Amino acid sequence: MQEIIGLPGHKIEAVDIALAETIGDTLEKHYPGWGWMVNIDSEGGVVNVVVARLQNSPRMYGYTMHLKNFANHGITAKRAVMMGGELLERANCVRGPYKAGQSVKWIEGVPLKDQPFHPQLV
Repeated sequence: MQEIIGLPGHKIEAVDIALAETIGDTLEKHYPGWGWMVNIDSEGGVVNVVVARLQNSPRMYGYTMHLKNFANHGITAKRAVMMGGELLERANCVRGPYKAGQSVKWIEGVPLKDQPFHPQLV
């Protein structure tokens, strides 16, 4: 079961929950084990997707897209797969399931030693 969390003072709409679940389920189906986190900000008009296995405080590694780019279920699934695969490739990871011990040497073409943060794969 997925955990649904909302920001204090912001109502969670049923349509936002459904969209977040569709995106999260699609990502987990195509790229299992990466720990996908999805946030729908309907007030701000954006979808945020973060890869938990590439996290390191204080910076989160993810993707933001406008909600208007998700018009229906078919487009949502297709965009989610594209978005997730692109995130993995930018971290020099193979599109596919997470495998323990994978190493990230660079993110977005910048060597880790030159990054302001160092993602860890656990």
